[in-house]
Amino acid sequence: MKGKHKCIEQATRANCPICMEDLHSSRIACHIPDCGHYLHKDCYGDMLKTGNYTCPVCNQSMVDMANVWEKMDEEIASTPMPDEYKNYYVYILCRDCHKESELVFHVIGLKCKECGSYNTCRSEAPAKCPRNQENQSGSGDSPAEDMDHQSADSQASTSQESSSQESSHRSTSPNSAP
Repeated sequence: MKGKHKCIEQATRANCPICMEDLHSSRIACHIPDCGHYLHKDCYGDMLKTGNYTCPVCNQSMVDMANVWEKMDEEIASTPMPDEYKNYYVYILCRDCHKESELVFHVIGLKCKECGSYNTCRSEAPAKCPRNQENQSGSGDSPAEDMDHQSADSQASTSQESSSQESSHRSTSPNSAP
């Protein structure tokens, strides 16, 4: 076990992040993933049965996901993105290696450039990034959001036109009071 996990001081003086039972006084064996967050061995097994593969505390992968990542690579290669997204860059944070990177958006997944993991989440662009300046020309974070804003603007103007038509209709109505 030496050198294979990250030591966290007083880690057993906490509750199991799954069942919330005190780990220190528990008689149930513990599982210690590479991230160093303790959890009950039984809870870990039950968690894997439900399809969860990440630490419930830090979201780092707790099992080897290389086969899954290869299948995701194949799926992404066979799924072209629409033209409006082909050059849309996003920033991600990898939950496995904790590195940030910039890459082209894909709806199926965002692959870490450092370690190849898809266990990632979106992050904000650095303030002095040239692409960040380009992306701020639109009103939203993505082409789809820009389209949503345009659609909302056109709906708002249509709504204003119909309310003004209703008020003019009321004023010309024979039953309206002067």
